[in-house]
Amino acid sequence: MSLFRCLAMAVFLAAVCPTVAKSNSPSASSTVNIYAPRQPSVAMATMREPSTGLDFSLPQAWQRATDSEEDQVLKIGGSTSGHFGELKISKFKDKIEIPAAKLLIQSGFEQAFPGTKKLEERTVRFGNRSQFIGSEMHLTFKMGEAIYRDRIVFLILDGHLSTLSLLCLASDSSQMQPLFDQILASMHSGQSTTERSSNPSSPKLNALQTWKFSRYTDKTGTMAIDYPAGWKVEAADPSKENEAKFTGTNTKELGGELVVTKIDRSPEFTLEKFNETYANTFLKPLKDYHKQSTHRTTFGISRLDGIIEYSTFSAEGHPGRQTVVFFSDNHHHHCVALTTMLWSELEARELFNRILSSIKITEQ
Repeated sequence: MSLFRCLAMAVFLAAVCPTVAKSNSPSASSTVNIYAPRQPSVAMATMREPSTGLDFSLPQAWQRATDSEEDQVLKIGGSTSGHFGELKISKFKDKIEIPAAKLLIQSGFEQAFPGTKKLEERTVRFGNRSQFIGSEMHLTFKMGEAIYRDRIVFLILDGHLSTLSLLCLASDSSQMQPLFDQILASMHSGQSTTERSSNPSSPKLNALQTWKFSRYTDKTGTMAIDYPAGWKVEAADPSKENEAKFTGTNTKELGGELVVTKIDRSPEFTLEKFNETYANTFLKPLKDYHKQSTHRTTFGISRLDGIIEYSTFSAEGHPGRQTVVFFSDNHHHHCVALTTMLWSELEARELFNRILSSIKITEQ
């Protein structure tokens, strides 16, 4: 159900029952100043939102998304190092005060997502030279199997009450809140324009493909993962009963392959050993193979710890990329590998990060 469909009902209730529009929520006793972290955690790009006149910074890998919410001005998001984040900017068409708007939005969440909890409220000052002041509310809610945290800032933009919604998985909150602080701290009011940025030296947000996803669960019900909708699920090789393969293309008809594998774990066969064996068997024999980077990180709905490797190779004279993650549960080692041909590095990493954020392990 759309959140703003729920809000439409709440607006109706406010009209017929005036007491609904009165908020008895406590007001913030002091104003909190929001500053950008000294060391940005990800590469950022500048963006201008023309209808609000806002200029701000966002992770360079994020991409626009479409939504049916009628009050929505902008929705943009993506994954960074396996952590999902999203920014939505919305405008209220009707004249309404901030306390009533907060009550309406909280009511809409509670109707759409039973169990919604309000964590905190505060007054915040943010933006370039701290030019904005707003009222901030944090909510948590469960959608499907995942618990999310929504940080909603209410403020007046161009004479209209507007909201900035910063969404992430609740389990990713400690990693994402500094990034959200950086976005808020970067905001300033510019001239309305259809151009994203007037500064040619600033990196622009890339117009990446908007993916849709289907859900795959292995036959034991242990592992679930998203894969690009429309990609073909290939029949399991009888000799590889613990492997699933998905093949398809991006919008440019360039091929990609996603392979999900698991093997039994043992004290002797560690995750690092699995990583080494995989590289020796499948990667190092490839022509022009080069390991670009490797690092450990946490990711997914289940907050898994794993090893991620990025590598390049060539096939028939064409450049290819593989991004692979190795992780374990109580009984198995798992490997998820995305191989692409002729894709840009940014597009391949963005898709893989989105897939990473969807992984869930259910122990038997």
